[in-house]
Amino acid sequence: IIETIEYNMEFTLHLRDCNKPGRYFVTALIYYETFDEEIEQLYGQGSGINKNIVDTAQVDFLIQ
Repeated sequence: IIETIEYNMEFTLHLRDCNKPGRYFVTALIYYETFDEEIEQLYGQGSGINKNIVDTAQVDFLIQ
């Protein structure tokens, strides 16, 4: 998702293979990344990328 102007969005989940009965959970995490050069230099490893979480949502559904 890049610079959407919509406040409410809808997503479609496509399941692979055949529909297997059971309870399922879908989790979405919306975030943007910032680069922190100080963190990378301090620890000498890692990407130095911070994930700034904007929103999360979880939906559960049942396939019979």
